Amino acid sequence: MKGSVCGGRLGFAGLMALGAIVAQVPARAAGPAFDCTKVDRDAPRRVCADPDLAALDRELNRVYRLALRGSSLSSERRQTLKVMQRGWIKGRDDCWKAADLTACVREAYVLRIHELREGYVGARAQDEAGISLGPWRLDCGGLDAAISVSFVNSVTPHAVMRWGDRVLFLDQARSASGARYVGSLAGAPAALWIKGAAARFTLSGRAPHRCRFNAPDRVSSGGHGP
Repeated sequence: MKGSVCGGRLGFAGLMALGAIVAQVPARAAGPAFDCTKVDRDAPRRVCADPDLAALDRELNRVYRLALRGSSLSSERRQTLKVMQRGWIKGRDDCWKAADLTACVREAYVLRIHELREGYVGARAQDEAGISLGPWRLDCGGLDAAISVSFVNSVTPHAVMRWGDRVLFLDQARSASGARYVGSLAGAPAALWIKGAAARFTLSGRAPHRCRFNAPDRVSSGGHGP
């Protein structure tokens, strides 16, 4: 379940049932948006072989095309988006240098989906047709900056949190109630537990921060929020 949709995207009312939202049915098994018979690099080959990465590729293709079609997008900004996307593809393909190719490619996809949803109004349209949600603003006691959080419910559900110059990738884990995501930042364990609009965020084994999801985070570097 994704909750109620308002204006073509998930309204804030849906956030109150976030524990159910992020536990929606995972993406169906299928290939990526590109033609696997024409790839000649390690990263796209891995995408073709991995159902989770293929689902991420389909979702990125969906939100990217929605962003390009945004009615409020100027021709100059549309061209910039195309250039940036080509640059992102080159960066993804450079994941062959990483110690863990799959993890590198997965993080590249999840972060790019988050960036597009955060920066382009069109990318947040038609959420009912996709597997990504957000970004939402998460305020946590003891942290000096609000956190921007997005969710991508591919074969393995993922979350990405960004605040200041920090980016944290998490995967959904078993939880007796609510939704729980785990990951690591600079080698230290991290966890996000969500129930309704409330959350607990644990970083580096410290006492958990008590957090709350507030108004949807629609801030872009270019000031082009709705």
